[in-house]
Amino acid sequence: MTLEQIVKILRRTSLLAAIPNEGLNAIAQKASDLVFKNKEYIYKLGEPSKSMHVIISGKVEVVNDSGVTEIPIAVIGEGETIGEMGLLEGVPRAASIRAIGEVRALELNQTVINAFLEGSSINLDAIKMVTRRLRDSNVELEKRFAQLAQLYEKLEDNYTSTVMALSNALEMRDKVTAGHSDRVTAYSLLMGKSMGLSQEAMSNLRLGALLHDLGKIGVSDTILHKDGKLTDEEWQKMRQHPELGKKIIENIAFLAPAVDVVYGHHEKWTGGGYPQNISGENIPLGARIFALADVFDALSMERSYKKAWTIEDVLAEIDRSSGSHFDPNVVEHFKKKIDSILDVLQLSKEGKSIRHYVSLDYYK
Repeated sequence: MTLEQIVKILRRTSLLAAIPNEGLNAIAQKASDLVFKNKEYIYKLGEPSKSMHVIISGKVEVVNDSGVTEIPIAVIGEGETIGEMGLLEGVPRAASIRAIGEVRALELNQTVINAFLEGSSINLDAIKMVTRRLRDSNVELEKRFAQLAQLYEKLEDNYTSTVMALSNALEMRDKVTAGHSDRVTAYSLLMGKSMGLSQEAMSNLRLGALLHDLGKIGVSDTILHKDGKLTDEEWQKMRQHPELGKKIIENIAFLAPAVDVVYGHHEKWTGGGYPQNISGENIPLGARIFALADVFDALSMERSYKKAWTIEDVLAEIDRSSGSHFDPNVVEHFKKKIDSILDVLQLSKEGKSIRHYVSLDYYK
């Protein structure tokens, strides 16, 4: 490409049209004629701004990093400039730009700034062009973030459906404790809300409560469905389920927040629990909350090996175990929510749905 041809291309751009011939000639002499392949990055977010480009042919897309994925926010085509804001202001790239198909472009360097410094001013058309692009990019970015929010909501729904399916599958295997996961999740969330847990902590507590017995998929049916008390050897195998559950979920990103409850719900406030035999505040708060919910449900519901205790006896046992098995602060909040907890228990015994108590929306 001749110098004259490059100057003609530069003059057609709004940004550079105000620069006199002498300045354009200086820029053109330093210009590099480059070709970019499909999806090849011309700039990347955060890189130093050492050049700008004039697109001769093809199109590029501007993409912004949401922290989760790259979001396309604008498409720029032939005859337009890219990267001029970073070069003129001397700041790192505010977005990434990559080729759509094959792109041919002129790369311009510091000589652009020199041309402006030597007396040329940006004309009105250039100002309008830059302003328009910023405005259009902002509008497009808002649209893209709205779309991302919708996609995130759908993804979250899919995660929830997966967790509920896992929880239901566990209960289908162990019909003796049918409804157990929903009840203990509801009890835990009621206490968690009373204790002022954040939305994130409530979400993690809910996840852990629903999946607390996931490790029991590694326990044989002979032990799981046995009528009557387990032998010492059988108890030893049963007590492996927190560790099995932890191993299953700890490397799955969206299930990992459940580890605290899955791994710690059989620990005791003063020690002597399993599998770690830890005590006090070394036990994660979610596990301490769930431990009480779990015992309350086990005592208040009929099992193959025992009848349901009366509520009076259950509450007396919880009082007796406060400060030994259970965190006294958790017991205090259990008592504050006892009316709601008993409502959940009654609805479940009547075969009615308690799913709204299991939804985080109920606690917002």
